[in-house]
Amino acid sequence: MIKKISYLFLIIVLLSACTATKKTISDKTEANPLQWKSELKTLALSATINADYHGQSNSARIKMTIAGTDSITMTVIGPFGITLGKLYARPDYFVFYNMFNDEVIEGIASAKNLKEAAMIPLSFEQIVHLLRSESPQKPELYVKSIQTSEGTFKYENTSNNESNDYVFLNGNNQICRYLNNMKDGKTSMELLYADYENYSGFYLAKSLSFSFPEINGKLTIDVSDFQVNKNINQQFSFKIPDKIKRIKLD
Repeated sequence: MIKKISYLFLIIVLLSACTATKKTISDKTEANPLQWKSELKTLALSATINADYHGQSNSARIKMTIAGTDSITMTVIGPFGITLGKLYARPDYFVFYNMFNDEVIEGIASAKNLKEAAMIPLSFEQIVHLLRSESPQKPELYVKSIQTSEGTFKYENTSNNESNDYVFLNGNNQICRYLNNMKDGKTSMELLYADYENYSGFYLAKSLSFSFPEINGKLTIDVSDFQVNKNINQQFSFKIPDKIKRIKLD
């Protein structure tokens, strides 16, 4: 049943915010460039997406709004302005209305559920931080290891039982690469950032490229517009039609 979930769910879940960096490191004498951005209260964006997932290539537009790191609403728009899907999510719950397949997927936004539904080995909350160009887990868990041959600085987090996190910063202390590797060394997810611009004091990446080697999947996001710390007047949740097919993840 889960295999029937379209690539749209992967897109919706991943596109739940977008970029910014810095935080404190275990060495108290040095500021940690992975610091989470508490000043980034709201973030809205418009973007185009291209996905090559399970042998299918698709493109669409998205409009997304995120309040802090707590709740998200998003709409995926296809050809001729047709709405293909909607998402409402918070750390303990998500609901995705796939209008194309006329079904709803809902459950706890845990790493287990997102991996089962969309091959993403991270919780929804971790994904939100990652897409804001923040470390997906608490910054103090990361240790600066080496400067790579490309001139980037590598930070690693080996505290997880199932996987290791690696964050790479460029010379401007902006995240340029993220890796999630399983303990056997296989890469489950890679994210490349590019085209940073300054929006109201926050440097945000306008280009994000995901790859998922385990499933031979790729997703690119090209942001056309960011709106930072604007008042939110919209309702995040949405009504689900009666008698629609519902897929519930425990």
